[in-house]
Amino acid sequence: MNQNFVQGFTVACVMINLASTGYSQRPSAEEYLFPNDSGIYVGVDYYPEHWPQDRWETDLRMMREADFNIVRVGEFSWVLFEPEEGKYQFDWLGRWLALAEKHGIKVIVGTPTAIMPAWLAHKYPEALEMKPSGKRTVWGGRRHNCFSDKDYRRLSDAIVRELAQHYAKHPAVVGWQIDNEFGDADCHCEKCRANFQRWLKEKYGDLAELNRAWGTHFWGQRFADWAEIPIPDDRIGEWAISNPSASLDWQRFMSYMQVDFHDAQVRILREACPPSQFITHNFMGLHNSLNYYDLARELDFVSWDNYPKLNPAVPYDASLAADVMRGLKKKNFLIME
Repeated sequence: MNQNFVQGFTVACVMINLASTGYSQRPSAEEYLFPNDSGIYVGVDYYPEHWPQDRWETDLRMMREADFNIVRVGEFSWVLFEPEEGKYQFDWLGRWLALAEKHGIKVIVGTPTAIMPAWLAHKYPEALEMKPSGKRTVWGGRRHNCFSDKDYRRLSDAIVRELAQHYAKHPAVVGWQIDNEFGDADCHCEKCRANFQRWLKEKYGDLAELNRAWGTHFWGQRFADWAEIPIPDDRIGEWAISNPSASLDWQRFMSYMQVDFHDAQVRILREACPPSQFITHNFMGLHNSLNYYDLARELDFVSWDNYPKLNPAVPYDASLAADVMRGLKKKNFLIME
């Protein structure tokens, strides 16, 4: 969530101060979250790029006066890190990190792939998600990419690798957040259709098994070639005419694509960063458009964006979501927002 500093204070974290320790193996989630020799972390999400640089130190001083000791930054800042393809600028965040270290504040750096730069969308228009209508999403929001696009994947991996190599040894950086709030991917381009067909072939092995599992004898929906399989449409509502098994597999495929994208970033960070820097992702409680268990698998622990006011009519919503977050890895978690 992007909000101004005063209104956007988010009680953030229960974690540890491991930046200066000498772990040769990854600590357990409990060691990350509940150290024996440190108190808990409580902090905010902050956007240095929203503020004049001469304001940064004032805000950090106010954080310390409020007893905050950790901040998340950077998850929407791709274009600031890479204003042109292959030309990286890290000095602005470096200056802010130096001030954070001066004030004794630790930092979680977000990988900034939730919002592609305008230059990427202009130069590689097929990186944009395609709507069911066949039109590309117009650049200007967040989470509007195609996970099948090789240029988007290549450039995403590159910015994450550059960030990891640049900040892996920074004393203020204690952890990483992968991207931001995965969910609701639904690209209908031909690349996604071809990948969906390949995914189905790997899952079912042959068309006879797919036809059996999907019940394609109903309404004469039988397939004789993998290339015949479309992306299901009209999947919900009073008159949902798509095959429900096909629709479920499409949702599972879109989940797989997001998890695969996420896990690629985890691998990059694991290779470049010390075990003292944890890796997490901010989940959305009871959100159900992808498999959260798969998404949580490679993380040190999960994080949760908890917004109780989004569903005030359900008084137990937050407590149920907290149980789900803990259950994803059978480990404790932190609240990122």
